Parts: sequence; structure tokens; C-alpha cells
Amino acid sequence: MNRASNQLFDAYFMQPEMREIFSDEGRVQGMLDFEAALARAQARIGLIPPEVVADIELSCDARLFDFDALAIAIGSAGNSAIPLVKALGKQIAARSAEAERYVHIGATSQDVMDSGLVLQL
Repeated sequence: MNRASNQLFDAYFMQPEMREIFSDEGRVQGMLDFEAALARAQARIGLIPPEVVADIELSCDARLFDFDALAIAIGSAGNSAIPLVKALGKQIAARSAEAERYVHIGATSQDVMDSGLVLQL
């Protein structure tokens, strides 16, 4: 059973598509989609170099992340954005140390979590 399972009620109240959207992976992907969109917007207006956007976007794939490690980090961080952004930074740094410098600029943890949820909806 996965961490976000609602085994007793999912079969009755949620279609499979909804379970996928609101799964841990879906939630993380929403937050990562926000980070990718933030980088694109910031590059468009000259806040970050356009050449770093591709490395940020390629790193914003929930399948690249260790969900067990994220769960532990989230438990001690107090919110999901702080450890996710740290893990994203590591993913980006593996591609480009330069691109890693520009991730999450100007955004708050609340921006990441709220925008990620809205993208799920």
C-alpha cells in the first residue's frame, strides 16, 4: 500500500484517474511544473539566463525523485516545498551547476505548494 493510499474509500469515491492526479507523484509533479513555469517566465523577462531553462525543465520530472527520502525530509521540514526544492536543486546540479543557481528564485514555499495544488485541480 502506498503512503497516500485511502484503501478503504478510494474504490467508492475516486475514479482511477483522480487517484493518479492526487497521488504523491501527482502532487510533486504539480509543484515541479510550477518551478519549470517559474523558470520559463523569469527567463522570458530577463531575470535568469534563458540557457538554464532546459536543464531546469528536464529536472522537473517527479519520476526522478526518491519519494521515500522526500517523505522523511518532509516530516522534519514542516512543509513539502523545502525538501522538494532542495532535491530539485540536486537534480538540476547534476545537469548544470549554473542552472542550479537559478531555481526557485523569488518564490516562497507557499507559492510552490499552492500553485502545485492549483495545477492538480
